[in-house]
Amino acid sequence: MKGFLYGQSEYNILSSCNRLDEYVNKAIENNFDFLSITDKNMFGAYKFYNLCKLNNIKPVIGIEYNFNFGDNKNSKVLLYA
Repeated sequence: MKGFLYGQSEYNILSSCNRLDEYVNKAIENNFDFLSITDKNMFGAYKFYNLCKLNNIKPVIGIEYNFNFGDNKNSKVLLYA
């Protein structure tokens, strides 16, 4: 099983410029079985899900959550559905 677990898209404003169409096409070229999106919001999840389903790739949808815990400022955790 081959895929990519940490990918951000154009919908992650000011953090990434990866277009979803190109992202999924690159996964097709590399014969990925699954592909994920882990933006800081869920704006691109619907388009990503539909593109993956059309191309027989299993979509993994997640979100990047930033939080402050004690002295550790700007901790990050990835939450997958």
